[in-house]
Amino acid sequence: MKKMISTVAALALLSTSVIAEEMVIGEEETTTSSSASSAMTMNKNAKVYGALKMLPVNVSGFQNAYLNDSKSYSDASTGYGKVNYADANTEGYSVGLTLGYETEIVENSLVLAELTYASNYLDLTVGYNYAIKGLMDKLTLKVGPKLGYAMVGGEAGTVDSSLNIITSDGTFRNGDVINMSTSGVVLSAGVEAEYEVTPKLAAFVRADLQFSMFGDPEVSINDVVMSNPSDWHGTTPFTNGLDPFAGAEASTTGLGLMFGVNYKL
Repeated sequence: MKKMISTVAALALLSTSVIAEEMVIGEEETTTSSSASSAMTMNKNAKVYGALKMLPVNVSGFQNAYLNDSKSYSDASTGYGKVNYADANTEGYSVGLTLGYETEIVENSLVLAELTYASNYLDLTVGYNYAIKGLMDKLTLKVGPKLGYAMVGGEAGTVDSSLNIITSDGTFRNGDVINMSTSGVVLSAGVEAEYEVTPKLAAFVRADLQFSMFGDPEVSINDVVMSNPSDWHGTTPFTNGLDPFAGAEASTTGLGLMFGVNYKL
């Protein structure tokens, strides 16, 4: 009898140990499953998107001038050439391509990152959207701000000179390329309408009111930036004292528009 009791007790103890182990394993599996489920839930609304973007790009204040070395040489040997810096001035809209990623962090709250490229513009932007659903079947409205780092720039013509122009910053020659560039931040707030075409694919249109802050534009000739532009520029081939970049500025302040599609991952 005592032997049976001992055996039963041993079996009971063994069974309890096995059950406890199974419970621990079950809890681990449940936790793992729950974590995976949460991850799937968190990412169920992740999307990639592409769009055409129309944005205002305005550059102003550049003046045409004669680039010359009359400060160092006599009139007979002065090298000079008229440079149409004003070609860098632009006003109106640029059309670029935007690629982005958006994901839901909590219900109806979305974060995004996007890159926009145009011929004279480049930016990297992060943002937040709040989704308003249920207004109409398959239609979602999103509202939210964006903050981006942007660059504006491009070619502003070439040097037109029969002689080399020798300055303290370097020697410039006929055909040297002139470039303008500046960078800054762009803050915007907008509204987006998204229409579900299929469970995976949607079309959208977005309007943003944006405000920009850029630094003074920098001009380089053949990748050389002049330290004292007024020493080598004038209104005639043999005068100096004009800084053709003094009043230059760039802005992308205004209304931006996007037309695109997104794909749910």
